[in-house]
Amino acid sequence: MTGIRYPTVLDMENNVSKAWSPENLNKIMAALELRDIGELIEYVEDNKSSGH
Repeated sequence: MTGIRYPTVLDMENNVSKAWSPENLNKIMAALELRDIGELIEYVEDNKSSGH
């Protein structure tokens, strides 16, 4: 549906992807008919990396 390889989408879904390209995000948002990136992803602070 997006032209993105299934393993790439799976890595994104499982939050193991190191990079989320703007092109792939645009393709997924278009396929799902989303208008706001917040409908697709959520930022959650990683306490391990913040030193707390």
